[in-house]
Amino acid sequence: GYLFIKSRTDDRYAYVSQIKHVGMYGGGNNRSEASMDINPRIPTEFLEELGGLYLHPDGENAMNRPVAALRAATTPDERFAAFQDFVEYWRGPIEDHHALSEDDLAKSTLPIPTILKKLYCWAGACDDVMTAGYLSICKPAELSVDANGFVPVCVECQWCGNYFVRKDAVQDEDPEVFADECGEARNGAGYHGTGIGLSKFLWVYYIAFNVYSGPISCQIEVSRDEFQKFKDIVNPLPVLAAGSQSCRTLQAYRPEIGNDEVAVLFAQDGVMGYLVQAEGTSHIFFVSKTQHAIDTFVELLEIDPSRVQDSP
Repeated sequence: GYLFIKSRTDDRYAYVSQIKHVGMYGGGNNRSEASMDINPRIPTEFLEELGGLYLHPDGENAMNRPVAALRAATTPDERFAAFQDFVEYWRGPIEDHHALSEDDLAKSTLPIPTILKKLYCWAGACDDVMTAGYLSICKPAELSVDANGFVPVCVECQWCGNYFVRKDAVQDEDPEVFADECGEARNGAGYHGTGIGLSKFLWVYYIAFNVYSGPISCQIEVSRDEFQKFKDIVNPLPVLAAGSQSCRTLQAYRPEIGNDEVAVLFAQDGVMGYLVQAEGTSHIFFVSKTQHAIDTFVELLEIDPSRVQDSP
C-alpha cells in the first residue's frame, strides 16, 4: 500500500511513503491498533511539524533527568514519580482528563495495589500509557482472582505472556510481579517470580514493550563478547532482577529460559531499549524519535552502522 497525507485546506493528497508491512495489536478490550513499516522513513522533523510526533522542548538529553531520579530513588513512590516524568518526556504531558474517576476505581472488586492506583489516578484513561505494543495494563474492573490465587495486572492481547501479583499481596506497598508463560499456569506452577515490584515493572513495561513501536525502531545482533561490552556502555537501569529472572520479566511467553540468559534495560540521550543474551543469540533492541539520537547511540557502541537493522 501507499501512505498519503491530505491537505487541511483542500482535497489534495501528497504521497509520503510506501507501506511495507502492517502488524495488528490487541490494544486491550474492544480495541485494536495497527503498526506500519514504511519506506522511505518519514523524517521525524516532518512528523513533528504535522503534529503527529511529540519531541521534548529540551531535546534528547531531557530523557536523562527522570533516569537520574530513578537511579536515586529509594522508595516505590520515588520510582513512580520518576516514571511519570519519563513518560511525559517520551509522549508529552498527561492531562487531567487522562485520570480515572472515583467511579472507575470503584469498579474493582479487589483492593487496588498502591502503585497501580497511582497509575490509574494519573493516566488510567490514557491509551498510549495503558497499552504498550501487544500488552495492556488491566483497568480496575478487570482485576480479578484466578483459580490459582493470582491477579492479572498486565496482559497480552492473546493471553500469551501475562503478569500478575498474588492475591494475598495486593495490599502490599509494592507487590512482586509474576510472569505466566502463555496462559499455561499449570495449576500454579507456571507462575514465575520476576524479583521486582510494580514500581520497577512499570519501567520495564513502558520501555521494553514500546521498543518496536517507533518511530525509529532498530536492532543489532551481537556476540557474547559484545554483549558484555555493550552492557557496560549502556549503564543498565536498576529495574530488573539479576540473572535469568531479568530475561523472564521481558519474555514471559517463553516456557523455558536458561540459567545463563540475561537482559538489561537502558535509557539515555533520547534512546531507550534493552539488551538480551538468550540461548544461541544475543540482540540489542532500541528505539528513538530522532535519527540523530540513533546515530549518536550507534557511534557510542563503536559498531558498524551497516549492522543496524529495522526492528520488525
